[in-house]
Amino acid sequence: MDVIEKLTDRFFADIFRPEDRQLVKFIFREEHTQANVDALLKGWDIEVAGGGKALALSYVAKRHPELDFGTYTGPRLVGMWTRVRFETLRLMAHFNKVVKALNAAGLRPMVIKGGAIKILNPSRPRIMGDVDLIVRDGDYDQAREIVHGLGYVEK
Repeated sequence: MDVIEKLTDRFFADIFRPEDRQLVKFIFREEHTQANVDALLKGWDIEVAGGGKALALSYVAKRHPELDFGTYTGPRLVGMWTRVRFETLRLMAHFNKVVKALNAAGLRPMVIKGGAIKILNPSRPRIMGDVDLIVRDGDYDQAREIVHGLGYVEK
C-alpha cells in the first residue's frame, strides 16, 4: 500500500465515526443486496444521521427500487429525495433568472462548486443553499448591479 492509500485510510478512520464509515462503505459497494441493506439499517437511524446522510442513502434507494429500506426508513428516504429535489428546482429557477439577465447584458458567468456539479448531474438532488458564479474582473460591478436590480442582496 502506498503512502497516499495509508493516509487516506488513516483519515477515514480518524475523521469518520464508525456509523458514518459504515454508511460510506455501504454507499460505495459494488453490489447492493437486501442482506447488505438489512445489516446497515440494523444499526443506523435516519433521524440521528440527519439530512445529508439520508440523502446520500436515498441515492442508493433510488438506484435500487428492488431493495426494501423498511417501513420506517424507506418512506423517509423517498421524502428526502423529493424535498431536496424541489428545493433545488426552486434555487435553480433563481439561478436561471440571474444568468439570463447577465447574458442579456453580454456578460458570461461561470458556474462553480455545487452549482457546476448540479448542472453536470441534473437528475440527482443535492442540498444547496446557493449557486456560485464568477465573472471576469472587469465585469464584476456591472454584474453586481444587474443582480441587485433583480432584487437579490449580498450576504
